[in-house]
Amino acid sequence: MLFGSISSAILYLLGFILAIIASYSRSKKLQKISITIVLIGYIFHTIVIGNMIWKSSFLSNGHFYFSLFSWILLLVYFLLILRYRIQFLSLTVAPLAFIFLVSSIVIGKRIVPFPKQMSSLWFGFHIVSLFISIALICIGFGGAIMYLYVNKKIKDKTGLNSLKKQTYSLEMLDRINHWVVLCAFPLFTLGILSGFIWARISWHRIFSWDVKEIWSLIIWFIFAYLFHQRMAIGWKGKKPAIIIIWIFVLTVLSFTIINLFFPTHHSFRP
Repeated sequence: MLFGSISSAILYLLGFILAIIASYSRSKKLQKISITIVLIGYIFHTIVIGNMIWKSSFLSNGHFYFSLFSWILLLVYFLLILRYRIQFLSLTVAPLAFIFLVSSIVIGKRIVPFPKQMSSLWFGFHIVSLFISIALICIGFGGAIMYLYVNKKIKDKTGLNSLKKQTYSLEMLDRINHWVVLCAFPLFTLGILSGFIWARISWHRIFSWDVKEIWSLIIWFIFAYLFHQRMAIGWKGKKPAIIIIWIFVLTVLSFTIINLFFPTHHSFRP
C-alpha cells in the first residue's frame, strides 16, 4: 500500500499549498478546493490504514503509528469543520498530517505479528485516547498561533482592515483553546492511566522510570496546570495560548525524538 500512502502525502501537500494561497487571496472557493483535495487524500489514507488492520499485522517500528496518528489528526479536523466551520486550521493540520505520513514512509516497515502483550484492551485505550488527545493539541496549537498573530495585529494596529474580512476573532480563537483543553486533558489522562494499567498487566510494574514515562508525566503536569487555570480560575487569552504551544512542542518531541532515538519501552526503532 505504498502507492496509497504516497498519493495521500502528495494530496495533503497540495491541499496545504492551496490553503496558503486561499488564505492570502481570501478565496472561499479555493479554500473549499483545498479541503476537498485533503479529503480525497484522506480516503486513500483510510484504505491504507484499513488494509493494515484487516491483515491483522502491525509494525515493529513507527511506520504504523505515525501513519495512524496522521489519520486521526485529520479525522478530528474534519469533525471540527463540520461542527465549527474553522477551515483556517488546515494551515497547520494539513502540513502536520503530511509530515507524519511522510515520516511513516521514510521510516519504512517490517510487518510482524502483533505482540501478545500489546493485545490488551488497555493498550487500545492507551493508544487511541493519547492519539486523539495529541490530535486535539495540534488543533489547539494552530488556534494558538493564529490567536497570537491576530492579537499582535490588533495591538500594532496593522492590517486591521484585512482582519475584519476574516471569519475568525480573538474570542473564537480563545474558544478553540478552551474546547481543546476541556477535551484533550481528560483523554491525555486516560491515556496515561491506561498505559500504567497495561504496563502492570504486561510487565508486572506500573512505573519503571523509563524516559518516555517521565517525559509524559512532565507534559501531564503542565497540562493539568493549564486545565486548572482555564476551568477553575477562568484563564483566557494569551497565556493559555502560549502554554498550549509549549505542550504541543513537548508532545511532538516525545512522539518523535524520544520514540526514535532514546532507549525506551516505547521505541519505534526496529
